[in-house]
Amino acid sequence: MPRTPEFPCSSCNKNVNNNHKALQCDKCDQWIHLKCNFLDLTEYNRLKKCPLDWFCTNCLKETLPFQKLSTNELIPLTTKGISISKEHVSNQITPQLQNHLNNLSQFLNNNNLNDNEDVDENGEYNNLVSPINCKYYDHDEFGSAKFSSSKSFSILHYNIHSIQKHIDSLRTLLLLLENDKFEFDIIAISESKILHNTTPQVDIQIQNYHPPISTPTEANKGGVLLYVNKRHHNFKPRNDLNVYAPKHLESVFIEIINDKSKNDIIGVKYRHP
Repeated sequence: MPRTPEFPCSSCNKNVNNNHKALQCDKCDQWIHLKCNFLDLTEYNRLKKCPLDWFCTNCLKETLPFQKLSTNELIPLTTKGISISKEHVSNQITPQLQNHLNNLSQFLNNNNLNDNEDVDENGEYNNLVSPINCKYYDHDEFGSAKFSSSKSFSILHYNIHSIQKHIDSLRTLLLLLENDKFEFDIIAISESKILHNTTPQVDIQIQNYHPPISTPTEANKGGVLLYVNKRHHNFKPRNDLNVYAPKHLESVFIEIINDKSKNDIIGVKYRHP
């Protein structure tokens, strides 16, 4: 009679041994193999050092409301906030996105993750390459990547939960991430908590950036800011693009005027819960 695993993986139900690469979920308290949660080694090493709570893919499926939506239902919901019934679904997907979704679907559906012969001695799955190409960095990894402002256009988004309370934390973060060859082009702030018709009581300017373009809030949450790096001398607010609904949504947009290429339009939005 097969022995019941002492520490079963919450996905494949095989035992998680001491030499396996696995993580313990902070919600269900169960262990799950690295590959069963579709994580690569870089993400795994980062998460081991991360002090924040981590949730496995099984718990996310139970928690996130859009897990069971079809692709054509998901796209308009996440890009426009519109829920479209199945009988009214139209093709909203670009060829590039459709290709990526096809690759992801093939990765998830065509690999039998419960097949014993696919698992190596470390509890990892062989010959699986994820099509997900997002990369995550800690402070040291970001510095080692040696980004260059002359070769990239970069935007940092930060939900700061009050710019007046945490402006020093933001400045410290920039000291860790920026250097003489790299500074962000744009810093986008949500939940600035700058109140309508109220002047900030502390200095919220950032060295090497223009004074922020702001849309304040009329609630105890919300508010948005955009900081533009001073190497961009020519830009203008795009108030015609701003969407504002008191205590529901704030947004702010700017347009960077480029001499030798098309202009760039950048915006940040905050939608209240």
